[in-house]
Amino acid sequence: MRTGSNHHLQHQAIYITIGISEESELRYIKESRDFIVEINSRFRRPNIVVSVASHILLMYSRVHSFSEFDRYLLAAVCFFIACKSEDLPCELNSLVKVFHELKQKLSDELLDLIEQKLKDTKENILKLELALLQEINFDLEIELPYKYIEQYKKIFEKLENPFTSFTIGTKADKIAEIIKYAILYCHDSFMTPISLYFHPLIIACCCLKLALEYAKVIIPDLNGIPWYKWVSNNVEINEMMKAKAGLIRIYAKAPLKTNGFSTNGHHTNGINGVSYLNKA
Repeated sequence: MRTGSNHHLQHQAIYITIGISEESELRYIKESRDFIVEINSRFRRPNIVVSVASHILLMYSRVHSFSEFDRYLLAAVCFFIACKSEDLPCELNSLVKVFHELKQKLSDELLDLIEQKLKDTKENILKLELALLQEINFDLEIELPYKYIEQYKKIFEKLENPFTSFTIGTKADKIAEIIKYAILYCHDSFMTPISLYFHPLIIACCCLKLALEYAKVIIPDLNGIPWYKWVSNNVEINEMMKAKAGLIRIYAKAPLKTNGFSTNGHHTNGINGVSYLNKA
């Protein structure tokens, strides 16, 4: 089960070598991921497309710093590839127009969609698509944490009384709440590079642990086995806690003002302060 320590050293070396702080690099990751979310708000693809696109973007960042290219163009390319990967292709000309409209929101510049500019952007997307696919060896068999969250959900449902809760609610209500927030944490995990460092099962457990803490729920051991080992005995608490530490960094600052839900201490970033936790 990968822990990604070598990936972390490789990624870290990039922005140290070119004089960029780790904080700045993480900010670029969040801004790029948020741009993917904004693009998807126009095309209305399933959330799985956003997650796949975000992971592809992170795979490319293993060998290229975000400061080396237009990270928003890269985000558009990753979305374009993810749509194809999930058999939900988006029309390239439409993507080009959406890209320019969203870039205008970022720069407050007048929208000047002359034909040559659109053509140049289209060519740049196709060139970067090929370069990105070559860089990741056309590896689009991406395993995400969501299926493991679903496996834990099924186990919780089979147990008569799996929780020790400090709040009122039925077992079904508690399971629904925990899974809901675990999935939201999982969405937000793609604002960090932890999917490069840890196996999806570890990330699923990390998100479930955060959800349990937020819901004020404790899961007692079953026959001496802790809950995070119920799917696989390979899950180690220290790896889960490392993944958790990587994820909660994005919530370290005070939350920005948003129109939606915001959990205590959760921070959002990007065009409109996009965070799935703030959309719950």
